[in-house]
Amino acid sequence: MDKYRSEELIKDFLRGLRGGGMPRSVVSTHGDRLRFFMYAYVAEEWPRDLDRVDGVIIRDFLGSWYPRHAGGTRRELTGYLSTFRRFYEYLYNTGRLSAMELEDILSTCSRGDLLMDLWEEVGGKGLVEKGEYPGRPELGPGYPAPEFGSALDPQLWMIARNVDRNPAPASLDFSLFLDYLQSRPIKLTRAKNIIPRPDVMKINEMMSSPESIPQRTGMERSVRITWFMQMGLTLGLLKIKRGDALQADALAGCFLDLDPDAQFALLMEATWNRIAWRDLGAREPRRLSDWAMEHRDGFAALLSDLPAGRDWSPRPTSDYGQQDVLLARYIYLHAVVETRILYALTELGIMEARMDQEPGGHPDSATLSSLSMTRIGKLVMTMLTRRATASEGGRRAPVAALEKRLLP
Repeated sequence: MDKYRSEELIKDFLRGLRGGGMPRSVVSTHGDRLRFFMYAYVAEEWPRDLDRVDGVIIRDFLGSWYPRHAGGTRRELTGYLSTFRRFYEYLYNTGRLSAMELEDILSTCSRGDLLMDLWEEVGGKGLVEKGEYPGRPELGPGYPAPEFGSALDPQLWMIARNVDRNPAPASLDFSLFLDYLQSRPIKLTRAKNIIPRPDVMKINEMMSSPESIPQRTGMERSVRITWFMQMGLTLGLLKIKRGDALQADALAGCFLDLDPDAQFALLMEATWNRIAWRDLGAREPRRLSDWAMEHRDGFAALLSDLPAGRDWSPRPTSDYGQQDVLLARYIYLHAVVETRILYALTELGIMEARMDQEPGGHPDSATLSSLSMTRIGKLVMTMLTRRATASEGGRRAPVAALEKRLLP
């Protein structure tokens, strides 16, 4: 299988969609589906180029593999049918597919009712519910639950499942946080967004590595609890009820039942795309935090270029290049990145960021001394970069946006 050739087919297809006036977000979604289909399924199960795929392969993917291994929803499967129709019609119209081959694929895609019945049997009410997975007995009850819908990124989940890694501290600690709120609602103070100090201290003591929170300070000094609260509200695991009471929603129990890989995928996706970074408590103008989040694609591209397991320092050295300058300036310019996002990525196992900080000092006084990407971190950032640049003409686009702002 020539993955490079298949990647070129996808790029040509996406350029055609953009040329036809399709919105950028829709083009990107079609690209995400095709790349997941190629890398996670075709390359492993039926190694061949995408223009050599037939109806049998598509039927097996949508009717069996996807609901078993990625917890596909009805909406996602319907989306894949649309993508496959467009992609293979494009290949036919550009002379890469014969009429007979196209008819075979379109015939399979027209049987949406059959594929949905198979999904119900395999992923909705059948084997998943019973915990029976032929060839994958280890999956059992912790399999990704359909309750989370599109919030569970199947590509992130597949990366986590297939890479040997240490358990992410965030998964355990966030589960303890939810468990605390399941047993006792908390009455918030100060405009519904502050957990009282006594609860902050109790939660902090439960964590795998408690933060140093000085006396007579509260939630604003806890990077972790501020992050967890925003994550819980964003994912719908926490609710603010009448009387400013913060408590766990019923969906929190579903999260606690997920396997660690699915938990990682949910927490990573929420932190990167769903939480407003300005709400993570960094002491900087909101517009700076908003700009940092808006240009996170360039951040991902720069991180994906760092070698896994090798220390990178933001301090200039003799072999410092322009990308090092960009990365250092992006981090140093935005307190939310240096003291919140790097912390979250470290807790998720994406990297190891080492900070210099006075004992008991405010989190915003910390400065980055070095970081190193983990293997899974490099894979995740590479995936995010590829996804972000699929419809932008290459990986230079998000980096160029950083250059325009951060270089003289």
